[in-house]
Amino acid sequence: IVKGSISVQGTEAEPVTFTTSETVGRAGQWGGIKLEGQSVTGEFKHAVVEYSSYGIYFSGISYRTVKIEESVIRYNSDYGIRGSRDSSNNDNRDANITVKNTQVVDNYKNGIYASDSTYEKWEITGCKILRNGEYGIYIERFRRLTLKDNEVKVNLNGIYFNYPNTDGGEMLVTGNEISENKSNGFYQRYLGGSNPFKMNNNKINSNGGYGVEFGRWESTHGDFEFKGNEIKNNSGNGFYTDYHEFQKSVVFEDNVIENNSGHGVRFSRIRGNATFQNNSIKKNHNSGLYVLKENDSSTEIVIKDNVVSENKQGSGTQDDNGITLYYQSSATAKITGNTVEDGGGYGIRVENNSTLTSAQVEGNTVKGNGRSGLRVYGRLLPSVKGNTF
Repeated sequence: IVKGSISVQGTEAEPVTFTTSETVGRAGQWGGIKLEGQSVTGEFKHAVVEYSSYGIYFSGISYRTVKIEESVIRYNSDYGIRGSRDSSNNDNRDANITVKNTQVVDNYKNGIYASDSTYEKWEITGCKILRNGEYGIYIERFRRLTLKDNEVKVNLNGIYFNYPNTDGGEMLVTGNEISENKSNGFYQRYLGGSNPFKMNNNKINSNGGYGVEFGRWESTHGDFEFKGNEIKNNSGNGFYTDYHEFQKSVVFEDNVIENNSGHGVRFSRIRGNATFQNNSIKKNHNSGLYVLKENDSSTEIVIKDNVVSENKQGSGTQDDNGITLYYQSSATAKITGNTVEDGGGYGIRVENNSTLTSAQVEGNTVKGNGRSGLRVYGRLLPSVKGNTF
């Protein structure tokens, strides 16, 4: 137990190893390294921590700093890296936790785990988080997060974020590979705070369950940006929100969502402006691009230059295999330049039962779908020009 400072400075050739005293190493043969209290500072560089119960564990270290770099944390019985409250219920508010270029592998439970509303600020970059028995990364109620250029693969589940709050800074998830996990890829529950959530340029492929999912009856309070991601070959939904409310704007651009065994892209509640542009959504079993805007306060809705094709399961039909938009505001929805082909249901379906407004359906190519090429319903006055049906 460390209640002051610890600095571990190995080298690539000669790492500092914390391990069991037993001849044959097994997980859980010693406790681990625990950092505790308001005087803690921890730095681990070129360290190996193995065969313990909890790896590197910190609690009650508000506003302090822990850095783990170029290290290996493996074969531990519970966690690789863990944050929690201490025995007096003190949290880790605004503690800066940095994990860089580190392998967190083969731990029996979770790779990186922080629970009990601990409120850290995390930076996890360039790490390999592999083959952990439960979650690769599970973090509750952080205040800021950068998750960049990591491999999160072959765990039971990939990543789970539970009730974070971005008032301490933006949430950035970029350049990661979240693939081949036995169950699900990426799950986000409630997200509070006014700063944006940006999820860009990730590969989320070949997971045993869904690719990306947002929590049922929860909400995201800041702007949401989802750009340049690849979500392919997952055994469940590609991108799915189950009555999760996005309270501000959504920008969804340049993504490839293909060959998933559930929905392609399904948003169930967006309040703010929404842009869906240059996405390729193909060969998913259920929805192609489905957008539902409840409690709608938007002034701009753009669905432009997307390719939505071959979304269906076998010879089955489903109404929303193409592009579907339900909204309530007085915004003029602009559905332009899309290609919607060979799906099981309608090509383009747009509905507004709440407000007398217009929709521009222009320059789209819609063909080979199982139902009508265009269905407009409710209090809409559509402008339909230059389409190929």
